Amino acid sequence: MWGHDQHKIRFFAPLHFVVKQRLKGASEVVWFVGRPLAQEECEMAKKGYWVGHINVTSPERYKDYMAANAVPLKKYGARFLVRNGACEVHGDALQGRRHVVIEFESYAIAKACYDSPEYQAAAKIRDEASTSDFVMIEGHEE
Repeated sequence: MWGHDQHKIRFFAPLHFVVKQRLKGASEVVWFVGRPLAQEECEMAKKGYWVGHINVTSPERYKDYMAANAVPLKKYGARFLVRNGACEVHGDALQGRRHVVIEFESYAIAKACYDSPEYQAAAKIRDEASTSDFVMIEGHEE
């Protein structure tokens, strides 16, 4: 078994994994059950990321989205790495957009957050206030 304060991963033959996340300030425990793992993946789950390039069409309504997404992002342990900081865009496709990179403890947790009812409710507000290109991606570890 591998684990630390918030996350535990147990490996069962034939190398399936179960991630248990104790949510801060909540009585519930979330279990994520995944696919069989290859031996090299058993060391530690790779981080998961959301990468978004957003064209805000309604700034006031977008503030409602930011308030609504705060709850699921906190619940799933998200950490903003990039949140619309100064940037230099090369090429036309992403000019004038907000750029956001959010890190999660694993790809499974990033997906669970996106699929959660709380985030899906926030996403409806996002879609009213903006257009975006979004990628959910597993991190790379050497």
